Amino acid sequence: MKKSLRDAVVDKAVLIAAALFTAALGFASFALADKYHIRREWVFAFWLSVSFVAVIGKSLRRRFRQPMFIVFFAGWLCAHALIMLVAMSVLTLPFWIPVIFVELGVGYALAFRLFGLPSREEIEQAGIKPEEVHFRS
Repeated sequence: MKKSLRDAVVDKAVLIAAALFTAALGFASFALADKYHIRREWVFAFWLSVSFVAVIGKSLRRRFRQPMFIVFFAGWLCAHALIMLVAMSVLTLPFWIPVIFVELGVGYALAFRLFGLPSREEIEQAGIKPEEVHFRS
């Protein structure tokens, strides 16, 4: 489906506004941290955690009805922030990517092992076509 010129301009404007807002939030958070003598690592860990909750939490949102999953997710969130801070302080940028893949892979594997695989409805709501996923019978 082709977008009209007006829709394309509005989409670009919203994208630019969101990028500027995100940059302003990042700048303001580090400026406040500097003013109140909070270490940059804590601010970075905060933003890592916010992005983790937004991305990973969205994909597992139906699981948040279970109290034990909330405990698991909080532990996974802390582990993610700690692992990423250690990786960023010890490793160079190209080596962060394998660390992220391993950490998220282990986290998802544990989540699915402990709380079950997503249902067909959850997969469809995530925007994945059911024929692209192979279900075990």
